[in-house]
Parts: sequence; C-alpha cells; structure tokens
Amino acid sequence: MADKVLPDFRCLDLSDIKIPLVSVYNKDTADYPGLYVARLYDASIPCPTNCVLTSQSYEDLVNRINASFGARIKSSPTDDPNVIESWL
Repeated sequence: MADKVLPDFRCLDLSDIKIPLVSVYNKDTADYPGLYVARLYDASIPCPTNCVLTSQSYEDLVNRINASFGARIKSSPTDDPNVIESWL
C-alpha cells in the first residue's frame, strides 16, 4: 500500500487505532532520503500505517506532530537506528 503524505495528523480519524503512536525518523531513511519522516503506528499491534508527514525541517515536523500528539518519548536502544523519538 502506498504511503499517504499528509499535511498533519489532524485530518485523520484515529478512532480505529487503539494506541496511536508517531515515530520520527532522521533524514537517512531509504524511502524518504533527505527528509525527516513522521510515521503513524498502531502501537497495540504494533503495526505501521501508510500515513506519514515529511519535512526538510525537524522543527517543522515536530510542530505539526505536536498539534495532535502531546507526549514525546526519547528513542530507545531497541528502536530502529533512524528513529529520533516517538509521540503518544
């Protein structure tokens, strides 16, 4: 399934996602080289969705995430090495 690149996550109905979580990736991902990426997950599964935000600016991306998600979580050693942080 192809990704849906969105302006922000406020345009989504998240009611079917039990635990919505957004992971923020650095600019080194293979699917969006040169861009920061925020990918929506259902953390209860855990399963990525095809909904993403992209930006050349980390600050811009965080501002767009913060409009919908309020709790920032630092990445852990078990995360993908490209994950900067996650948001609940």
